[in-house]
Amino acid sequence: MKTKFGQCLSIALDGLEGTKVETQAHICAGLPSTTIVGLPDTVLQESKDRVKAAIISCGLPWTEYRLTINLIPAFIKKTGSGFDLPIAIAILLAQGIIDKTKLRNMAFISELGLDGKLQAIQGILPMVIAAKSMKITKLIVAKNNLSEARLIDNIEVLAFDHLAEVINYFGGKLTIDISQLKTKNVPIKSEMVKLVSQTDDFIDVLGQDSVKYALMVAAAGRHNVYMVGPPGV
Repeated sequence: MKTKFGQCLSIALDGLEGTKVETQAHICAGLPSTTIVGLPDTVLQESKDRVKAAIISCGLPWTEYRLTINLIPAFIKKTGSGFDLPIAIAILLAQGIIDKTKLRNMAFISELGLDGKLQAIQGILPMVIAAKSMKITKLIVAKNNLSEARLIDNIEVLAFDHLAEVINYFGGKLTIDISQLKTKNVPIKSEMVKLVSQTDDFIDVLGQDSVKYALMVAAAGRHNVYMVGPPGV
């Protein structure tokens, strides 16, 4: 068997700091197995089962050979389910199912359901900010993350409901009927912008830039915040 290889980009978070991650898939001769390396956490180790089910749900074959997933750089701990989609894309690239020429300077961020549906994840806003700072020009995310992801200007964000839509967008040929799935990009929602416009402005607060940044990210993603410090600070 000829060795097959595919890779794409994603983003890892350490607090609010983002790092570009190369997600690689390597298929070679050997007993059927799937291994994820590159310092993944428990949730990410479980990704191989979600990705396998999602790809099969799209009517595509799962490799019958040895599959290794590598997340670079290996010294940075990778956490969360947002690597499901880039792992799936890297595997499909290795199998020659999608066109690699369309993936230049693009990153993928989304969890996958067993049925192939793209699921929203937490922390999408700092990931988009990090992607923009790394000169990544396009992001693929879940539909329910789009309104938050598009709060950042000058980076193109595309959202899809299902892995089959993503495969179709990149020229893949599916054996299942996806006519019932929405294939158009989701329009921008303005609820987040309206919420921000109705509140006081952080420009009235002197200093505390890191605190204001953390609060803005939490508010945009509707996350909880717990602040600790001496009274009056």
